[in-house]
Amino acid sequence: MRFGVSIPNYGAAVSPERLTAWAQSSERLGFDLAMVTDHLAQPADVRRAYPEDFYESFAALTYLVAVTSTIRLGTSVTVLPLRHPVHTARAIATIDQLSGGRIVLGVGVGGNEQEYRALGLDYARRGAMTDEYLTILDRLWTGRLVSFSGKFVGFDDLLATPSPRQPSGPPLWFGGSAEPALRRAITHHGTWHPVFPTLETLDAGIRHAVELAAASDTPAPPIAPRIRLSITSSPHREVDRPLGVGSIEQITTDLHELAARQVETVVLDPVHHPFLPDAPATRDSARDAREWAAVEQLATEVLEPVFRLGRTAAEARV
Repeated sequence: MRFGVSIPNYGAAVSPERLTAWAQSSERLGFDLAMVTDHLAQPADVRRAYPEDFYESFAALTYLVAVTSTIRLGTSVTVLPLRHPVHTARAIATIDQLSGGRIVLGVGVGGNEQEYRALGLDYARRGAMTDEYLTILDRLWTGRLVSFSGKFVGFDDLLATPSPRQPSGPPLWFGGSAEPALRRAITHHGTWHPVFPTLETLDAGIRHAVELAAASDTPAPPIAPRIRLSITSSPHREVDRPLGVGSIEQITTDLHELAARQVETVVLDPVHHPFLPDAPATRDSARDAREWAAVEQLATEVLEPVFRLGRTAAEARV
């Protein structure tokens, strides 16, 4: 099992120096992956969750490519319909080239109607837009001349270069727990990427994915959840405890449970987002330091000794 870190590209403490510190420290500890979050606009509804600075995700990835050398980099997740698919295809292909083939593209439909409205997009059609845009990415990443005529986008004789460094494009991770996300992961041979699941909701999603895959005579998708990281001094007593929340012993058990389910990658998110219980009003420097300290504690006390965090990149990919 591989491990990633969700790097905060938002908050009062966000800066080039903090992005560099998170990414380089994650690489030094032996994490396989670092991921940033995506919002393109910050209307009132988005500001309730992210009221402070929010770095654009593709720009942040480009910066992180330059300050790292081995760690994979990705988005958790890009709200795919918010950008024209030609822009997304070219930007991600370029970043993949610049990184030497280290990009993972997490995609989702998003859940904020105000953000869609601010960009002149129809929120009600976001699922259909996502499906069409995924088809366009597949075609543009061939590096050949492409023409396309769809419900939302049309173009003729377009050369989308450069091609991604990775053949056929970066791996696609599909965020969300609803059936359309599972179907897209199966159809596009991608990875299912649920965010903040409990063990119960994860198991339900796994069962549903297996059923959908069997119905289409296709292998079930790999699983790479993004889970919270909140270490408590005493065991967490809630019955429906989120994965990654609790004592070191509880979180270790969570990771063993995920390994038993053949989860490929676990992305740890230490940020106490404003929509979570007991979250602070701001992500200032003190909060940023505490959240990174949780990553280091888990890495040194659990991931390195128990799960062999710190293997070389070549060993981790065998």
